[in-house]
Amino acid sequence: MRKLIKFVLFASALAIPVRALCASAWVNRAFVGAGGHVQIDDGVYAARGLPPEARQRALTALHAARGRIAATFGVPVARPMTNIAADDHEAARFGLADDVPGTAFISPLRTEVVLNLAHFSIDVTAHELIHAEVAQRPGFWTRVFELPV
Repeated sequence: MRKLIKFVLFASALAIPVRALCASAWVNRAFVGAGGHVQIDDGVYAARGLPPEARQRALTALHAARGRIAATFGVPVARPMTNIAADDHEAARFGLADDVPGTAFISPLRTEVVLNLAHFSIDVTAHELIHAEVAQRPGFWTRVFELPV
């Protein structure tokens, strides 16, 4: 009976991380280059079929959002991996729900920001980059164990 209880506890403990690692959105974000995205700037990836004007618009908004952060909080220290999806369907492949303009995925290893170009705005871009700043500045352990939530 004890062996069965230990086995069930062990299997249960593995179920959540294994499910998270096998989730297609997580895999797409982890291997962004294999998912049809190309690097357009340092840590910024965009859909391969995205027109150059749209890529430039997204890069301009990212630089403006970082400028807003710098003006308010000082020089940004976070460098999240940023994925720019062309539409709702592509954004869903990276874990973004329909009609959501962007989100930040925070993990112990890195922060990933996914932006949907179909609902793109500089306000949302700055908001998501602030999530990355809040995650980066205190560090993972401080954020998890010392900040009240």
